[in-house]
Amino acid sequence: MSSSGTIAAIFPGQGAQSVGMLGDLAAEYPSIEAKFAEASEVLGFDLWAMTQQGSAEQLGQTENTQPALLVASVALWDLWPNAQQKVSVMSGHSLGEYSALVCAGAMSFTDGVALVRKRGELMQAAVPNGQGSMAAVLGLDDEAIAQCCEGVDGEVSAANFNAPGQVVIAGESAAVNAAIDACKAAGAKRAVPLDVSGPFHSQLMQAAAADFASALAAIELTMPAVPVIQNVHASAASSVDEMRTLLVEQLYSPVRWTACVNNMVGSGVEQFVECGPGSVLTGLVKRISRATPTVGLSSPSGVEAANSYSTRYPTYEIYMSEKITALVTGASRGIGAAIAGQLADDGFFVVGTATSQVGAEAIDERLGDSGAGICLDVADPDSVAGAVGRVNEIAPTPLVLVNNAGITKDNLLMRMSDADWSEVIDTNLSGSFRITKPLLRGMLKARWGRVINVGSVVGRLGNPGQGNYVASKAGLEGFTRSLAMEVASRGITVNAVAPGFIETDMTEALNEEQHAAMLERIPLGRMGSTHEIAATVSFLCSQQAGYITGQTLQVNGGLFFG
Repeated sequence: MSSSGTIAAIFPGQGAQSVGMLGDLAAEYPSIEAKFAEASEVLGFDLWAMTQQGSAEQLGQTENTQPALLVASVALWDLWPNAQQKVSVMSGHSLGEYSALVCAGAMSFTDGVALVRKRGELMQAAVPNGQGSMAAVLGLDDEAIAQCCEGVDGEVSAANFNAPGQVVIAGESAAVNAAIDACKAAGAKRAVPLDVSGPFHSQLMQAAAADFASALAAIELTMPAVPVIQNVHASAASSVDEMRTLLVEQLYSPVRWTACVNNMVGSGVEQFVECGPGSVLTGLVKRISRATPTVGLSSPSGVEAANSYSTRYPTYEIYMSEKITALVTGASRGIGAAIAGQLADDGFFVVGTATSQVGAEAIDERLGDSGAGICLDVADPDSVAGAVGRVNEIAPTPLVLVNNAGITKDNLLMRMSDADWSEVIDTNLSGSFRITKPLLRGMLKARWGRVINVGSVVGRLGNPGQGNYVASKAGLEGFTRSLAMEVASRGITVNAVAPGFIETDMTEALNEEQHAAMLERIPLGRMGSTHEIAATVSFLCSQQAGYITGQTLQVNGGLFFG
């Protein structure tokens, strides 16, 4: 793997443009000018000539700035071979969000060019010239700036949270001027008007929202191949509809750039690559997360550095050159014990958990040099924290997690106590959340991981007297699908295995009549074995299953198809 760690691509917004931008780089890389020529066909004028020989005033008009910067950013992105396979997340500042979405495959390049041109025209027309403005406030905290804006007459508010101590405000010109004076009086180091053509990301941009929404509705959007952190909530959209909504809201909502960067760093990003002219975002990242390096693609040295980074998909063989740690919860008996044994045979170092010290010692003895047993109650947050610490003491950070721990408290719903309902949900469903969350960080950093949740066929079929258990297992499948969507771009797969009727000490307690009735329901005419479940989990942990995620594998002898 590259020493660069988990990589994020970031795309600048208005303010990064300059006459002559990318001119020197285009002499070395003809594809840059070719990309501008493609955009010029869409726009109906020579965009490259404007950026190279036009005036700063002409380039600074937002309807020109926006397509020029989007094309410049995409042209630089194209200099980075296999870039989508190298980055784990993307984000863009204001206009840069559109550049990120184009490069992530969420919209076509030509649609992106036409859309931001329209966006610029609508934003320019939303407020008559001279009636709106923006200002930069330095050296004052966010709350104080908000109070200063609220304390003056007229419409003015924070528009860009660029970095700690660096905020841009926007609104009606008179209100912005009054807020400048208020911020200075409150102790701001500097508060100065900006030379921009409108009060962007303020409520005054609401006037452009309806027409822009119509323009946006006319183009095709798909979910991006790489998650794109959007400005409004500093998070990635979970659907195309949400993506559209956030793009419209971004017109009149503040750009939460500080939160975007912090969220990416918090998710494991260790390297930023700025895909756009200049180094505006490089400077902001230094103020937000000084320890996280940034390189820019607008120079030959930056392109060379980015091209040296490896893909985010390390191979299974790379990891298996050293033993991977696999954590299996509920490994003292039955299915969990079989899974732990199978993964040990596969070459993993297995840490199995039990709720008692006796159970942990039994796992320890059974696994020998191939693993260890520890105590864990997934329903107890303190126990989870302690177990995670213990695992990190005895083995490398787990890159495989099998959530198998579970309990039953059966009763008809009318007779079921609140405690019995809550205890089953808390162990079977919430417990999986508790142990998965802290272990994900290691997988995110490694850019490889496997999470397998052990469900049950009754999660789909239902079962009288097991409302709590059925709800927990059905919920576990939903948890599996949602998490799979969140972490797929990091090379982590998340799947579930849903066993049917399996031969365990629980089924051995059935009388002959109950046993026969159960077999009648199974087309294969027999119960499954714990080793068949273990073999399914083993497959999902393998490289051969690397393209399977968000799925529930039914292992039930034909009892249920779905």
